[in-house]
Amino acid sequence: YKPYILKILKSLNISDYFEYIMDITESGFQPKPLEAPYIELIKKFQLNPEKFIMIDDSVENLKTAKKLSFKTVLVGKPDFWENLNADYIIDKVEEIEKVVDF
Repeated sequence: YKPYILKILKSLNISDYFEYIMDITESGFQPKPLEAPYIELIKKFQLNPEKFIMIDDSVENLKTAKKLSFKTVLVGKPDFWENLNADYIIDKVEEIEKVVDF
């Protein structure tokens, strides 16, 4: 999974912005929005969750990240009825440098 993700990021010219990418294999195939993958990431790096930035196009995945104190970036517009408290909302992932200070 990770080689595919990296290929996409490189094709968008944004791969240098990511220090680490976790794919589903590292969480024992426990998918988001379950808390287990997020907790695994916190344990792996032994960092305060506030040091992480979750970038996703899924409101549900970001809700879990926000609950665990990650900074959150929603890619795409949320549904009008969604109750989301994302830190940032961008239209395309290529706009990430507009909202995150690297």
